[in-house]
Amino acid sequence: MRADRRRHPRIPGDARLPVRVEAGIRGGRFSHRVECVDLSIGGIRCVGDLPLVRSGHRVVVALRTPSLIVGRRLTVPALVQRVDVPRGEWALRFDLEDSATQERLRRYVTRAFRTHQERLALPGSESNLAEAFRILQASLGAAPEAGTRIVAVTSCVPGEGKSFVARGLALALARSGARTLLVDADLYEPSLHETFGVPSGMGVTQALESTAVDPLAGMVRPTAEGVDLITAGSSGLPPSEPYRPDRVRRLIERLRTLEYRVIVIDTPPLLGAAMAAQVSQSADDVLLAIRSDLTREQDLRQVCEHLRQIDVSLRGVVLNDHPDGGPRHSGSNVHLPPVAPESGAGPDQTDGESASKDGSGLAFGA
Repeated sequence: MRADRRRHPRIPGDARLPVRVEAGIRGGRFSHRVECVDLSIGGIRCVGDLPLVRSGHRVVVALRTPSLIVGRRLTVPALVQRVDVPRGEWALRFDLEDSATQERLRRYVTRAFRTHQERLALPGSESNLAEAFRILQASLGAAPEAGTRIVAVTSCVPGEGKSFVARGLALALARSGARTLLVDADLYEPSLHETFGVPSGMGVTQALESTAVDPLAGMVRPTAEGVDLITAGSSGLPPSEPYRPDRVRRLIERLRTLEYRVIVIDTPPLLGAAMAAQVSQSADDVLLAIRSDLTREQDLRQVCEHLRQIDVSLRGVVLNDHPDGGPRHSGSNVHLPPVAPESGAGPDQTDGESASKDGSGLAFGA
C-alpha cells in the first residue's frame, strides 16, 4: 500500500469521503456506511462501525463521493487487513484480479484526488478554480437592481457535478458583493449540507410539505464561506412525494420574497426528476452541468429537447473535469442541438467563452 501511495495520487486524511462497506458473513450480507480517511489504488483506511467484520474477511467497498465531481459509484473487492475496534479504524487492501477494474480504480482515485484538491481550493479567492467561477459569474451578467434573481443549476444524470457548480457559483456571487442564498433542492441525493459541514435538519423537504404561512421560517443557515444555505432537509416520504407542481411554485414564490440579490438552486438531474423541470420553468436562468467522459450525447439531446418543449432556454452549459484541465469550450467534445427556438444556436454555434484559461478544468459555454 505504501508503494502505491508513492506512485499514485491519493486522498489524504482530511478528505473524509463517505463510503459503504458490504460484508458477506455466513451467506448473509451486511452494509455499513463509514468514512474514508485515506484512499489509494492499493487500499483504503476508513473509520466507522463495521460490526461482525474481522481481519481476514473479504468485503466489497462501494466508493462514492457525492460532494465531489467524481461521478458514479465504483465497487471494489477488498480484504480486511487491520482492525482497531476502540478507535473505529479499519485498513482494507483492494483485491483486484483484472486489469480493467484496476484501471477504473486508478482513474477514480486520480480524479478523486484532483477534485478533492479543487474542493479545498474553492473557498480561496486566489485559486484557479475560484477565478473560473468568477468568469462564470460575470458571464451571467449583472443581477437586477430590484427583485431577486434565481439561477437553477441542473444536469442530465447524477455525477456530472451540478452541486459542485452551484456551490462555486454561489461563492463567486457572494464575493462579488451580492447577497447570495444557496438552496439544495436535490432530495434524491442531497450533498450541500455535507460540503458545508452543517446538519441537514429542516430544509426544502419540510418547506414543500409545510402548510404554514412562512414555510421557510428558521431554515436559512449562514455558513463560514459567506453564503447562506437552505439544506434539502429530511423526510420519511419518498423523494417524489413532495414534488407536486403547486408546492414547488409556492416555494419559489416564497424564495423570491427573501432579501437576496441572487438565489442559486441545486436541482435534481433533469432526466428522471420532475422538480428539476418545475424549478427551471420558474427560474430566471438555467445552467446545465455536463462532465467530461461521463455525459452522453443522447442524454444531452434529450435534455435540450425536453427544455425546448417546456419553453425553457438554457443560459449556458458548464463543462466539468476536463482531463487535461486546459481551456475548453462546452461544445468541444459534445455538440449541442438548439436549446430553444429563439436561441438560433446549432451544433456549430455552442462554443461560448471558455472559463478554463488557467488549468481549472472548468469551462462555460453560452
